[in-house]
Amino acid sequence: MNISYRISIFVLSFLSFTGVHGQIWPGDVSDNGIVDGIDWLYLGSAFGNSGPERSEVSTVWAAHNAPGSWEGNFPEGHDHAYADCNGDGRVDAMDGMVILDNFNRFRDNAVAESLSVGRPGFSPAIFMADQRRDTISVTAGRTINIPISLGDLSIPVEQYYGLRFKLSIPDSLSSQIISIGLADNTWVGDNEVLQETFASGADEIDFAMTRIDGDEQSGSGPILNLAIVVEENLVFLQSPERVFPVGIDSLKLVDKSLNTLDVIGDTLTIRVFRDSASQVTGLDEVNPIAPPLIQVYPNPARSGQELYLEQDGPATEQIWTLYDINGKPILNKNLNTFNGHQRLSMQMPKLPPGIYFFKVQSPQGIITKKILVVNN
Repeated sequence: MNISYRISIFVLSFLSFTGVHGQIWPGDVSDNGIVDGIDWLYLGSAFGNSGPERSEVSTVWAAHNAPGSWEGNFPEGHDHAYADCNGDGRVDAMDGMVILDNFNRFRDNAVAESLSVGRPGFSPAIFMADQRRDTISVTAGRTINIPISLGDLSIPVEQYYGLRFKLSIPDSLSSQIISIGLADNTWVGDNEVLQETFASGADEIDFAMTRIDGDEQSGSGPILNLAIVVEENLVFLQSPERVFPVGIDSLKLVDKSLNTLDVIGDTLTIRVFRDSASQVTGLDEVNPIAPPLIQVYPNPARSGQELYLEQDGPATEQIWTLYDINGKPILNKNLNTFNGHQRLSMQMPKLPPGIYFFKVQSPQGIITKKILVVNN
């Protein structure tokens, strides 16, 4: 899956306190042991800052001794030198390139970042499509444009500075181009925004955007446009349509101090019709059953700890299987009574650090989720 992206950069000056020193792993700005979209938010908060160079100007994924003190601290206590990913003494666009290059790399002592959660009716939400439609339709081979909004008039977002989320989308829906770009006149701003789309896996995209001018924004409405080129050669078998679940989860919404703000994720069903005649007929029928939307957390997970599996979807029988990176099954569980929203807990076996996969098999299809396991 090819990922298209664009970056707009404007320099800021952001000063704070004197930080602590240790070892810097280029790209791991949050210093939690893994490089992902959350590091983009940390980069935004330190963007434009400068300080002593490292003794070695390098982007190699290895431990580098931190230089002398930088002004500005992250909430965890490490200073803004960790945002200087290439070690040249300034935080700029080149450091964003290092996050891209080292994306998904991790250390054995990686720990999961806290994510944003919210309560319906009390917290703002991110949602796809106009008027919060649950289902949108398209003909195979077409491009579908989906607006993404953050907050609404009843519950707007206060003190926005940066946003990260993961977009779950079946790779069979589109093997071509998926692009995420700023909406026209987006309320989060455009001239002072740094954004990036990361290829996180066959069926998952990690997206992050952050302001870089030190100014928080408050508001609601469209912020992004999601464009998906639907696969032209989908296999429909005996049915004139196929149904695909798309979800936004693993959210991190922050203010300029990187405090985590409440926000609720979203799910959307995309109905793909074989041709225009099938679409006209199908829209008059009852909506088909969509595969369930799956969330697995914490991720990264510690070896032997309890793992939670949360899903929304139709009543169905399911088979959950945990595989190692070589495809060897490790854990298997049958669910015969799943109905609607459900949260399950499973005890992880003692596993060596690495990447694992959860496969959920149901009559509606197969969904796979990647899990990173780290040491206790």
